[in-house]
Amino acid sequence: KEPAKVEKQKKDELPEQFRIYKGELGELLGRKVRIMTNDKGRGKVIIPFKSESDLEKIVKIFENRK
Repeated sequence: KEPAKVEKQKKDELPEQFRIYKGELGELLGRKVRIMTNDKGRGKVIIPFKSESDLEKIVKIFENRK
C-alpha cells in the first residue's frame, strides 16, 4: 500500500481570509507583516521593527484602535 498523500500548505500560500488580514494589518501599520500558519490552524503574526521607537509607534497604533 502507498501512504496516503497529505496536501500541505506551501510556505507562501495562505488561506484567502488570512491574506486579507495580512493586507489590512500591513496598511494599518505601514509596513510588511508576515502571517505563518500550521496545519492545525495555529500561527504567528510577525511585525518587524527597526528600533525601540519604531516598536513604540506600532504599539500606539494598536492602543489608539481600542
